[in-house]
Amino acid sequence: MRTSKAIRILGGLMLACGLFLIGLMGIIAVNIAPQMLHPGQEIGGSTWTGTAEQGRMALTLFSMVIAFGLVATLTGLWQIATGQRSRVVLVVVILLAFALFAYARYLTGALDG
Repeated sequence: MRTSKAIRILGGLMLACGLFLIGLMGIIAVNIAPQMLHPGQEIGGSTWTGTAEQGRMALTLFSMVIAFGLVATLTGLWQIATGQRSRVVLVVVILLAFALFAYARYLTGALDG
């Protein structure tokens, strides 16, 4: 059984990881979205060689990672504030992680073919 202090420390770590995911994936998505949504056009010195559909699929994956980061951030805040873990939030995180993994597997197969 973890103490309230240990849960708060882990919440701080989760908060940091969530903010890192949101920040990193947000910056990447904002910078490459114009190229991915306009394939074949040179934008900012780069050209996306895939299709617009592939670009949207990749941006959807980025959005899912950002959503996962947001849930991690909120979970970390909850743990810091209460010193407890929530089973409901744990189930949401597991379901979101599964959806993210499943979509990434689908996307990998769709982009190969």
